[in-house]
Amino acid sequence: MKKEVDIENIFKKIEKNKLSLPKLDSFLGNGNLATLIRRLYLEKKLGINLSSIASTILDFDEIASRNIENSIGAIQIPLAVVGPLSINGDYASGEFYIPLATTRKAVVSGINRGCEAITLSGGARVKIIKNYIVRHTLLKTKNLAEAIKIDEWIKKNFELLKDAAERIIQHGKLKEIRSFIAGNIIWLKHVYLVEDIINENSLTKGINEICETLKKNLDNIKCITFDENLHDSFKGSSYLDEFHSKGKYVIAEALIKDDILEKVLKTSPEKIYYNKLAENLIDNNIAICSINYNIRFADIITSMYMATGQDLLRAIRSSIGCTRIEIREESSLYISVTLPNLEVEVIEKNIELPTQREALSLIGITEENPHINASKFAEIVASTVLAGELNSLATVRLSAHERLNSH
Repeated sequence: MKKEVDIENIFKKIEKNKLSLPKLDSFLGNGNLATLIRRLYLEKKLGINLSSIASTILDFDEIASRNIENSIGAIQIPLAVVGPLSINGDYASGEFYIPLATTRKAVVSGINRGCEAITLSGGARVKIIKNYIVRHTLLKTKNLAEAIKIDEWIKKNFELLKDAAERIIQHGKLKEIRSFIAGNIIWLKHVYLVEDIINENSLTKGINEICETLKKNLDNIKCITFDENLHDSFKGSSYLDEFHSKGKYVIAEALIKDDILEKVLKTSPEKIYYNKLAENLIDNNIAICSINYNIRFADIITSMYMATGQDLLRAIRSSIGCTRIEIREESSLYISVTLPNLEVEVIEKNIELPTQREALSLIGITEENPHINASKFAEIVASTVLAGELNSLATVRLSAHERLNSH
């Protein structure tokens, strides 16, 4: 027979600082009970009702160690699907219904129109150009001469450093080490090939092994393991992100006939051209600081990431990219989107959460295909972004053509 829990006594311990809310899991030995008591304590203390937050299918005993701590329940975000979207990729091939978690109705309806136009035109063609993630190390030496000497040693002994890193890291292979010298400082860019999991901690441990190997073989060197802003904005974005991919470098394209543009999006190739000119090129040049030449990448990617359990901080850098259009002689519009830093992972944490796992199953992401899941997902994300950008360029409220000709 289970021993009853004296909730009031636990409340008193919390009030007297003899027990903290985060420690309830270990104190009670039950994540679900700890979640309940935390919520009840807050309701009593703050005089509020959290009954909707209490409504959840999550088992906090299962997810507390990997997904959450200090839990009080869960929130619900409306989940929609867009599609079908026809995709012609190396990993994603066929028609897909894509899950979006959002509170903005216009995001869903807009992407749906783009999906229809692309599908009627034969689908999106998508390709992963590069597939790696980078971490960085700062090396401090005595002077420039030492820095150059160490840099040359690193180039000659790459295989030794590669073996040291790969003894530790999981789900990644060290492909190269690039260097940047500034006086007596060397920044090393560690380039890893990754598959389904982006394990930042594992990659950092691999870099620590490289540092230890450097110290054993070189004198007068100080190794500091961190991601320096010069090269890596970690989960933010920077100008160099445009040139140095930190995830999957993906391009999606489509050719849309003018009759389909008119039927589905009520526009023409010429109008989209002027919208693109005003919305991206002119506005971004005026803004100066912008590193993006797109309209809705962030909306779409964040909604897809939320639905499928991705790290939402990665949506910042993943949303960097550009949209290109051309008016073709055969009365059609060519459109492409380039995402140089698309970071996705589809095994570990997100595929173990029940609703996120089901959302992934909508697009055919399951545990049975561990080595192609991330690449398949990346192609679907890029193709969905393409659909969203097409619609956004077709529905700019103030006609850019009129705006340009009004001055």
